[in-house]
Amino acid sequence: MRALSAFALLMLAAGCQAPPPDLTDAEREAIASEIQVLSRAAFEPFAEPQDIEAALSFYVQDAGDYFVGNPVVGVFNLRMDEGSEDFREGIRNLGNNRLGTSVQFKDDRIAVLSRDHVVQVLSADYAITNLEGVTRTGYQMVQTQVWVRENGEWKILHFHQSFLAPTD
Repeated sequence: MRALSAFALLMLAAGCQAPPPDLTDAEREAIASEIQVLSRAAFEPFAEPQDIEAALSFYVQDAGDYFVGNPVVGVFNLRMDEGSEDFREGIRNLGNNRLGTSVQFKDDRIAVLSRDHVVQVLSADYAITNLEGVTRTGYQMVQTQVWVRENGEWKILHFHQSFLAPTD
């Protein structure tokens, strides 16, 4: 809960500040375009056939380098992971329980906070193919991602995904 509260305070503080004066509109647009492309690429390894290690390469190696206190990489609805290793183990387990996940993006909003910090909110519909090869459609999600530039590359530091499973 502390990590979520800290994240909310960070977002509030960032939202109350003026855009960085050292970035032109063109630079902000270029960064936003780069993040939009990367975010789509980050979901591609989950498609059939899955490559979970490729998917994990889009995330910071150790979120603990950034958080004060206990880190949390991902939040799924109300469940928080316990840091980078817990997150990675959870994603690997998720991958072992399905053949793939296909994603169709609907909305994408990006706030460029600085040359090295971006917040993205996206929505998408997705389908999951189980281990028997049956694909179930009708899943919906909204996901907020915090991107940081680490060693010259954009990485996801944190995300929060709210999702809705099909009702039929």
